Amino acid sequence: FIFWQRNQQPIFIFDNHNHAFCFWITAFRAGVFPAGLRLVHVDQHSDMREPTVYPKSLDEMTIPAAFDYTNFQLNVGNFIQPALRLGLFSSVEIIDSSYSLTRRLDEPIVLDIDVDFFADEMRYIRDSDKLDAIRSYLGIAQFVTIATSPYFISQQHAIDVIHNIFR
Repeated sequence: FIFWQRNQQPIFIFDNHNHAFCFWITAFRAGVFPAGLRLVHVDQHSDMREPTVYPKSLDEMTIPAAFDYTNFQLNVGNFIQPALRLGLFSSVEIIDSSYSLTRRLDEPIVLDIDVDFFADEMRYIRDSDKLDAIRSYLGIAQFVTIATSPYFISQQHAIDVIHNIFR
């Protein structure tokens, strides 16, 4: 993974999207953001499937426990529901269509981006519209996670997208 601090905004960049869960817990434990913010999830997929096992409580979710849970229980399609159930986030705003890109938010958020939102299957939405929305969310994000999703998009394309986001 890559950790990057941009204008006091912590950003983690990594491959498989389920790793976001561990980084969210790590940031929460470090006091980067409080429990109860809205999660804004920009992705080609909802990632809202149910995991087989849920953690018991946010108090018991230590960083080592989050690491194990992320790597042995979660996958790229089921990592958001546990964060919601734990109360880490109050709600999730899924940005996966041209319509959802028009939603404007002004309260602090945690921003979760999967660059597969820029995959060929999503070409029906202009990249400039995607970038404009993501950049507006960056302006209110207290914490940012970015998945490069090697099974859904070439990693060179993912790198190019990330560069474009932060231009």
